[in-house]
Amino acid sequence: MNHTETERITTKQTVQELLSAAMPRPKVIKSGWPRIIGMLALVGLFRWLAGRQFPPRVRGFFGKLSKLGVFAAAVTAYSYRDPHREPLGNASDFVYAPADGTILRVEPVEDEPLFIKGPAYRILITSQPLDVPVLRAPLPGQVEYILQKTDDGTSVGVKGSENRRYLLNFRTNPYKRVSLPRPLAASEPVELFSEAGQTFPVVEKVGVRGFGIALLTTLYVPQKDFEILIRTGQHTQAGMTVLGRIRPGGASLL
Repeated sequence: MNHTETERITTKQTVQELLSAAMPRPKVIKSGWPRIIGMLALVGLFRWLAGRQFPPRVRGFFGKLSKLGVFAAAVTAYSYRDPHREPLGNASDFVYAPADGTILRVEPVEDEPLFIKGPAYRILITSQPLDVPVLRAPLPGQVEYILQKTDDGTSVGVKGSENRRYLLNFRTNPYKRVSLPRPLAASEPVELFSEAGQTFPVVEKVGVRGFGIALLTTLYVPQKDFEILIRTGQHTQAGMTVLGRIRPGGASLL
C-alpha cells in the first residue's frame, strides 16, 4: 500500500469518526429488549392474521393493529434508550444528577434519619415516561443500604470514600403529567442493578426506570461542606448535570 492510499484511508476513517460523533446513535438498555421483542412479535402476528382468509374488514383491522404495533415498538425502543454519558471533567468533588428530568425542589431538612442521620439537602427530580430511563450514581461508593417498600418506593444508601454518604429514593411520581396504566406500564417504579456490598464509580448505572412510569427521584446529601449549584425548574441529565460540589477543604460529607 502506497503513501497516498494510506492517507486516503486515514482521511476516510477520520470523516467516519466525525460523522459518528455528530450523529450519535443511543443504545437500547438491555432491560428494554424483552418488551421490544414482545411488541415486534405482536406485529408479526397481526401481519400474519391480516393475510389470512378473513373478510376484508377484519383483515384491514389486523393491518391497522400491525401498524400500531410498529409505532408502539418504536416508542418502546425510544423510551429505553441509553445514550453515552460522561461526568464533566471527572472532578472528584462534583455531585451529578442521578436521573434525567426536571428539578422540582431543592430544600434543606433538619434531619434525614434513615441513612445520613443528620441535616441534609433534599433534591427532588421529576422524570416523565419519555425521559432517558437510566439511573446513575451521583458519587462513587459502596452500597450499604437497600430498602424496598411499596408505598415509599425504593431507597439506596451509599457510602463512598472519606465517609461521603448519600441516599437515593425512587418512587412513582405524584406530580406526573402522563403515565401508562397497568398492565401496559411496568409493575415497579425501578429495576435496580445494584445490591448491598457492591462498589461502583461515579455515574455508573444503578438501575432503570420502569416502562411507562413517571418517576420521582429524591437525593439526600449531608449539608456539611456541600454547595448547591442547581435551581428549581432546571433540566437534568443523569451523569452529566452537576447538582453541587464538595467545598474545598470539605473532605467529609458527614
